[in-house]
Amino acid sequence: MYILHLEKVDVQFYLYRLPDTSALTEPGSTDSPLRSAKGTRIPKISSRASFVRTPGRVASAQRERDGEEGGMEEPGQDGVLITELQASDSEDKGDEGDDEREDTLLDGDVSDARIIPPDEEETEQQQHQEGVEDEGDESLQLPLNQVLVETVEARPTEEDYDTDLEADDLEDDKADAAVSNYTNLCEQLGLVPVEYFMRHIRKPNIRMRYRGLGSDATRAIALSLKENISLERLDLTGNWIGAEGCWYMSRLLEENDYITEVSIAENKLGSTGAMHVAKMMNINGGLRKLDIGGNEFDDKCAEALSSALENNKYLRELNLSHNQFSEVGAEFLGPAISANENLDVLDLSWNHLRQKGGVAVAKGIKENVRLKSLNLSWNGLDAVGGLAVADALMVNQSLLELDISGNRLTQEVAQKMAKVLTTNDTIKVLRMGNNLITSAGAIALASAINNTDNCEVEELDLT
Repeated sequence: MYILHLEKVDVQFYLYRLPDTSALTEPGSTDSPLRSAKGTRIPKISSRASFVRTPGRVASAQRERDGEEGGMEEPGQDGVLITELQASDSEDKGDEGDDEREDTLLDGDVSDARIIPPDEEETEQQQHQEGVEDEGDESLQLPLNQVLVETVEARPTEEDYDTDLEADDLEDDKADAAVSNYTNLCEQLGLVPVEYFMRHIRKPNIRMRYRGLGSDATRAIALSLKENISLERLDLTGNWIGAEGCWYMSRLLEENDYITEVSIAENKLGSTGAMHVAKMMNINGGLRKLDIGGNEFDDKCAEALSSALENNKYLRELNLSHNQFSEVGAEFLGPAISANENLDVLDLSWNHLRQKGGVAVAKGIKENVRLKSLNLSWNGLDAVGGLAVADALMVNQSLLELDISGNRLTQEVAQKMAKVLTTNDTIKVLRMGNNLITSAGAIALASAINNTDNCEVEELDLT
């Protein structure tokens, strides 16, 4: 006979093995004998139970009683006492779960029981009593193998995805706003919006050459680009925007430093437009390349632009070609070239510099330590101006490219230039075509290049 001693709060339950009740059950019945005989149910345990070991003397008495009733003990179970049963996983199981546990206890299923030999019984009892006193309610905790572990699937959120869709939507919204602003301006000015400009309003490069925009259309474009931060290069060459359109473009460049390259060449800017550009050059800090060639600038414009060139610390390329600068204008440009320490490329081709102008510019080249490319072609320098330029190259160690084509240069200038190439080890490109240097001058230049070890010339243009 086995005794189970269950302790829960203040209620104690004792289970006793009944005499043979097989007569009380019908053959083939699956009901428990106890349930069939008595029709009673063991009270349900609605919360965790702690099963306390029954003292050994009670177990011995019960074994003696079993021996008298059964006549002999079961083999393999000598001195065995069931002391613990596994607790339930949950305190809130339903009636069906409680019924199954009761049936298991009554039917003798002790698969979840831990069996302890009698010689270890007293030691186990003492340790258990001490543990109960020290740990309090810890006896009610479930074993580790009874802990329910729930796996929760981590659902990805929008922040977990690396996408540029939102950025694209934002750019589209900005483009729509810019187009809307531009169309409103055109409506106010009574203009037809330029379709090409609306399609490229948020592009880094806008190129509208020879479209006949005029000053009014330029005004609408300049106002719509005032707060544009994506535009880098703007080309409005050949649109006849005039001085008024130049004023709008200059105001744009004074306020927008994100634009780095601008071309307003061949737009009939005149002297007034040159003043607007000079003022802009003194204010703007983002422009790196400026093309204002072919705008009928005269010597008065040269004075204003030269002053701005001396003060500007950011411009790298300046195109002043196809204007009307004469020897007087060159007197202003020469010192500006000498003082500027940031300009890399300067184009003064197709002006009217002549001899004195060539000398003034040559003086600036001699003192300049930054300029990399200089174009003086088609300026009528004559032999005097050409010799002055050759002398400047004897000193200058920064110039890499020089174009003096179409300047009525003579054989004397060519031979002087050949002598320069034997000492100058920086210049790489030399263009001297459309001059009167003769065959002797050409041979002198070719010989200097071929026979000088430190000569760095890669291109010689004599056509």
